[in-house]
Amino acid sequence: MCGRPICRRCSRRRIFREIGGCRGTWRSRVAEREREHRKTLEQTPKQPYDELNPPAEPGLGWRHSAVLIFLYPRGGEDYLVLMKRTENVAHHKGQISFPGGAHEPEDRDLVATALREANEELGIEPETVQVLGVMPNFYARVSNFIITPVVGRLKPEANAARLVFQANANEVAEVIEVPLRVLRDPSIHH
Repeated sequence: MCGRPICRRCSRRRIFREIGGCRGTWRSRVAEREREHRKTLEQTPKQPYDELNPPAEPGLGWRHSAVLIFLYPRGGEDYLVLMKRTENVAHHKGQISFPGGAHEPEDRDLVATALREANEELGIEPETVQVLGVMPNFYARVSNFIITPVVGRLKPEANAARLVFQANANEVAEVIEVPLRVLRDPSIHH
């Protein structure tokens, strides 16, 4: 640092305490900081890009959520229920999705979250669902949610003929019932 009120090197009046010296000294300090930053980045272990897992960046706050993949009989074959979300919801506006949503503190686990949300959105009574299992989590980058898919089917003792979905108009724009045979048909998939 030159310590002069006017630097002879850059011929500018500066408040040297703010920038740490004349222009030349300031530039060298910035360059040194950049080198230190690059060195830190090089020493940080690289994680492979993975669309299904959340980034490992510290301080990034994602939330847990769960969806219900609900299977039920209708007309002698198995069906799957999906829904189109309204434009009023906070996340995934207008998207086709399984019933589900964010984990709340009162939910005992993510299975309870999926069942609660399916009840709120489509009127599926939790006691009529036989939980078959839980699939691996995946990360929805667009909404910053870690989503747990819960697979369940209508219990055999529940009356399938009486199953009527009661869509919550604030969250569900349309209920979509899909026969599983359609999803199994290879001529439909590209």
